Amino acid sequence: KYQVSVITYVVCTADAKKIRSEFTEGLNTYRVKVIRLKDADADQIFAALLKKVSASEILKKEDLLPMLLSPLMGGTMRSKDRIKQALGILNESVIKVEEEELKKMQAVLYALADKLLDEMELQDIKEVIAMTRLGQMLMEDGMEKGMEKGIDLAKKIFRLHEQGETAETIAKQCNTSEENVRKILDK
Repeated sequence: KYQVSVITYVVCTADAKKIRSEFTEGLNTYRVKVIRLKDADADQIFAALLKKVSASEILKKEDLLPMLLSPLMGGTMRSKDRIKQALGILNESVIKVEEEELKKMQAVLYALADKLLDEMELQDIKEVIAMTRLGQMLMEDGMEKGMEKGIDLAKKIFRLHEQGETAETIAKQCNTSEENVRKILDK
């Protein structure tokens, strides 16, 4: 529409074995610019950050940005441990970053965790995620939505009960158990 060129960048993990910068599909050949962080050492980045944290040095956005891409870098530490440690560092009191920026940084780490980790590894870092500000906000939102859903369910149960429906019929219509229907009606 705007007659401008489009450049696509692809960020690869350090573990990528075969990297393709172009592929052909039918008559079209697609080319991408590949960014590979294999030569960057995540271990060095964490060592420097932890040294600053232990010395109670103030950490700014510029200090933290390389850490966000650490799961894609080379080094000996596993991706799960890098994400876990990065989330921990973002909770340190020496971080001097605006709240919105901090949430964005946490969101980057969540996205990488979702892409790079398997189900067991995600379960392992779930507690660390819950301790972050963004994790707490997500939990509060989930609780609020759950309460709204529960209130809507209770309203529907009371309305059907007032219309003379049996607990069994209400349970089927509300997709819940008769026991839940009775508990709500008894309150």
